[in-house]
Amino acid sequence: MKLAEAKRLSLPAILAVLGHHPLKTLKNGHELWYLSPFRDETSASFHTTYRGNLGIWIWNDFAEGGGNVIDFAMRYFATDVRGAIEQLSSLAINSNKSENSAFNSPKKGLDKVVVSDRQPTLVLTQTKQLSMVLGQTTALSNYLTVTRRLDPLIASNYLVEVHFINSQSGKQYFAAGMKNEHQGYEIRNPWFKSTVGRKGISLVKGKSGTNVAVFEGFMDFLSALTFYQGIDVRKFEQLIDGDVIIMNSLAFQQRTNEVLLNSHYSKIELFLDNDLPGKKATSQFLADFGGIAEDCSHVYNSVVDFNELLIKRL
Repeated sequence: MKLAEAKRLSLPAILAVLGHHPLKTLKNGHELWYLSPFRDETSASFHTTYRGNLGIWIWNDFAEGGGNVIDFAMRYFATDVRGAIEQLSSLAINSNKSENSAFNSPKKGLDKVVVSDRQPTLVLTQTKQLSMVLGQTTALSNYLTVTRRLDPLIASNYLVEVHFINSQSGKQYFAAGMKNEHQGYEIRNPWFKSTVGRKGISLVKGKSGTNVAVFEGFMDFLSALTFYQGIDVRKFEQLIDGDVIIMNSLAFQQRTNEVLLNSHYSKIELFLDNDLPGKKATSQFLADFGGIAEDCSHVYNSVVDFNELLIKRL
């Protein structure tokens, strides 16, 4: 599939294959509203609109921004343009709809409210110890240590290998994952970024319970440990001894606030992204927690997040 062809795919059809269904459909099927495919929420904040003059679907999400079909696939699958096209090609083939009009233009007569059953698309089948044996290269170990530059021992201490099935396609997959507060798993592999089960924050308990570090994702937390292990042992030990909250989405800022308020920490270190949403969240945390909160993003002020810093340093 070529780029121009991929841009003209129907986003509602793609979302349906991925297990996301509209809560309401407006303008004769030209505008559809969904619960966000990027996080858990109770009110629809994601919508996609058909631009007939351009022949494309565009999308907008309250917390994530928006764009065209390619932008959606890049965000959803955590990949680049080439990877997005590959994923979209696979979806079209698997769904047998590559020639169907549903992938090219909206259907008429859909201007009624549609209630979503919200059945889980990704279903956990098993978890096992993450294999990071030196000299034995696997797809996951290569992704974590070569692509993401994580220390293998650190990765294996905090992550597990998660096996799951896509209930829509029947295909089986595996990824590196970290458990969240709802017993779901936040998962990553070279091609995929998602959640198996219910999404939520992850809390890593330390020994002291007096200090806490807050990260947006587990990849940045593990990158921080890898980074400090080699240049600042004291800071490395501080991160291990203290608690860590991994938000897994900025949509869980209020939930993170609740944990911070109920835990009575004496120090809160913020390692959020150096982009507009991350800066906005950091500012709110600083306002909510006064003198005990500290913005630590200056450590990687030349890049967006800790993992990018680690990749560029090594």
